[in-house]
Amino acid sequence: MKPAKRLTSITVYGCLIIVIGIAAAAGIWYQQTEPLNTDGLSTFTPPDGNPPEYVVGLVNKGLRKIDIVSVTINGTSPSGPVQLGITYDSGQFVQVMPEPVPEIEFMGIHDSSIYPALAGDELTKAIKKKAHTPILYGIRFSAEEGTVQSVTVKYKYLGFTKKLTVTRWFDNNR
Repeated sequence: MKPAKRLTSITVYGCLIIVIGIAAAAGIWYQQTEPLNTDGLSTFTPPDGNPPEYVVGLVNKGLRKIDIVSVTINGTSPSGPVQLGITYDSGQFVQVMPEPVPEIEFMGIHDSSIYPALAGDELTKAIKKKAHTPILYGIRFSAEEGTVQSVTVKYKYLGFTKKLTVTRWFDNNR
């Protein structure tokens, strides 16, 4: 009987080591995963002398939804509003236009999630279906603080907080 007990304890320890190894690999994968990416910048300078407005395009390349926690401009909280823009049932980029565009809806950054990007066929079907499907996303803000050098989006993905810092779209970093 002793050899059978020893085989059982070896099996338990072996399974435990495998489980710990899988958990460690999943943790390393998660730390290296950056599901939120940027796909462009749109700017608009109002003719009335108000500060320029920006929209940083965002895309979720992950598997689950992303919820924005906060947005900072040049490392500080912006003095003006920051909005989440979503294009519904259209390939129209989220951008600031002189006149409102019906396909683009702006809202508070906590009012909606950013869902995973649709693949080619899914995207085409969603646009044709016209079922109020969110397609493209962006963060809108105004440059009341002066020159924009960076935008940092802190977000929740799979229950953990991550951040995306965007610098490459601004004139001083090209």
